[in-house]
Amino acid sequence: MKQKLSQIKQNLPVVQSGTATDVQDFFNKIIKPQFENKAAIKAIHQALIDYINREDAVFALRLYGTVTKKRYELLRRGFLTIYPDGKKMVFCDNTFAMPFAAMKLAEESYTSIELLNYMNDSNLRCAFKTTEEERELAYYKLIGNKASINLNEYGWYLAHIIPVGKYFNGKSIMKEFPNPDRSEWEQSSDKIRRPNDSLSLDQLAMLKAHFLRMVHPLNSFVVPKTTLVSYNGKNIGEESELIELVQSYIQQEFPKEYKQLKSIMQVPSFKATFHGIIGEITWRNYNSKITKVKPNKLTKSKMETKSKKEKDILLERLRGTGMSTFLKLYPLIMKNPDISTAEVAALLPDYAEGKSVKAQSTCLSKTRAIINDGQARRALELIMNGRVSMNDRELAEKFLVELK
Repeated sequence: MKQKLSQIKQNLPVVQSGTATDVQDFFNKIIKPQFENKAAIKAIHQALIDYINREDAVFALRLYGTVTKKRYELLRRGFLTIYPDGKKMVFCDNTFAMPFAAMKLAEESYTSIELLNYMNDSNLRCAFKTTEEERELAYYKLIGNKASINLNEYGWYLAHIIPVGKYFNGKSIMKEFPNPDRSEWEQSSDKIRRPNDSLSLDQLAMLKAHFLRMVHPLNSFVVPKTTLVSYNGKNIGEESELIELVQSYIQQEFPKEYKQLKSIMQVPSFKATFHGIIGEITWRNYNSKITKVKPNKLTKSKMETKSKKEKDILLERLRGTGMSTFLKLYPLIMKNPDISTAEVAALLPDYAEGKSVKAQSTCLSKTRAIINDGQARRALELIMNGRVSMNDRELAEKFLVELK
């Protein structure tokens, strides 16, 4: 697999200029061709299914790769854990997934054995960049790895259909895999953490789901990166209107494979909702080195007005709920979208004290509405930059890290 990546790295497609009248046109021109080699995709699917069921599989976990500069000791990219039953797990960031997406772009496939060898190679790339604190204890070090691929360098942005870091049957991946202390690696002579307990069945199922979400060819696609695209939005790869279109196409073209994936990846039953229709989309040739496609003044003015209006509306909704209240209710709703007022009161007795049942219900419904409208990330960013306590700011930052 590493040799294949070294070869295809030289011939990966770069973003070319183009326009689309709407999302369907954009899908047809940019995304649909990525799924044309069905034989290769089906071969990768089988290799991944075989791999995750191996007793000696190494799983990658996209956690603890983003912190403030003052907290670099909390970073864990490239840190290896071996459990008593032989299962292995390494922390990473989204750069880890890019070679897998590159294989699909190049219409190449790999076997489960090739993947196993790739995952056991100490030169495996687990991060875009590493800090000195990480290099001290990381098992995986990017040294002379010619198979390393960063799709951003070709003008692409890697998008996922089912989010990599959330919606795991109502469970939080950060709670199931809390950040281990550095001492657990420091006390080991070979810089490998060896906990006393093996993975639970739920934890193993979550690792399998997470791994497939991150690298499976039927859960990702690439689009021109944001600095090359102009449309009435911010990041075309994260637009729910486009994601739902891609998902529907995959379910239709790969019914057998997706049916098998749906259970293993713990695909949530609800569908993303989108507001408004994306209009014309323009993107530029990456080789032109244009850093940003600028819309005309009229379009830019409308976009800025719309963005400011949406921000003001969301801010008012947050204030109506209370920013601290939003932070208390947010993790409960993310874990259980249908949680009731009574269940919240049982879990947060201090929060419920002094509030009428009606007031509790109102706050819960307002918080749930913000999350269901796809505004959670923006709400957390507003809280981080708002006039809140240091504890609330740190909590908002923690939740944002979990969303990435």
